[in-house]
Amino acid sequence: MDSTNIFEDEFNKQLESLNSNKNYLNLSDIISSSFLDDNTEFKINFFHLPTLYILDQEKNGKFTLENFSKFSKIYIEKEKVYKKYEFQSQLQGYFTLLMWKVYKFIKTHYINSLYKLII
Repeated sequence: MDSTNIFEDEFNKQLESLNSNKNYLNLSDIISSSFLDDNTEFKINFFHLPTLYILDQEKNGKFTLENFSKFSKIYIEKEKVYKKYEFQSQLQGYFTLLMWKVYKFIKTHYINSLYKLII
């Protein structure tokens, strides 16, 4: 089974266990889910803020099947590049750099906007 199916299966399993009509998971759902089990075939630390930042593409606190699908594509891409023994730390580093780039862009844009207002 490939990583995409694993992520989708885990997502659907978690949604079913909630007995809810919603089509998304929130942070507490993810933290209490089987995503964190040691028995899973993938190792993702959902306590790592940049990982959650990348997973939640809309930045609304709702983790959808589409979010997990896109996340799995990144996972699969990086799985081909990183060695198994360093995969989790490399992936976390990658997510941290992505989040930092966005933060830096926003900060720079905000400061430039303020500067233009002052001048």
